[in-house]
Amino acid sequence: MAVFVCTRCGNCCRAIGPQIEIERRLGAKDCYCRFRLTGERSLVHLDPGFSLPDEDEPIESGICPFLADGEGGALCTVYTTRPRWCREYQCIAMQIANQQGERIGKVSGRRSLSTINPELLACWEQQIRPLTSQDDGTWRQQAGTILRRAGYQVKIYDGTDDA
Repeated sequence: MAVFVCTRCGNCCRAIGPQIEIERRLGAKDCYCRFRLTGERSLVHLDPGFSLPDEDEPIESGICPFLADGEGGALCTVYTTRPRWCREYQCIAMQIANQQGERIGKVSGRRSLSTINPELLACWEQQIRPLTSQDDGTWRQQAGTILRRAGYQVKIYDGTDDA
């Protein structure tokens, strides 16, 4: 499995951000947050250099309340103590490149291909979409094997890295 390298685009924090709310403050650096989809709560501590916004300060709608803009990209202000749901979130499951190494597609979520390459799209529709494995890890391995045999370079991210 490849190790996913974060580009600090912040898309993951924007994707699940609306589901995260600050539930209870425990001072300027600590709070309980809640994941709305499951009701799960987590205690987080803000990393050095960050503090919680004032309670009456509006938080930008649609993003994680712990996302900040920083030099070089987006920053997670609770990265060291981020909740389990953030640690397990995968913005990309697979990257697909042509024989020259140019990225031409990606798989997001569980099994959603994003590409404008007609050959890759045809390969996907004919050989990968019919795969029936329910287990995501098995499915990714099967899809990766098919794509490599078709001449593509594939990086599969398993979501277990804590980077």
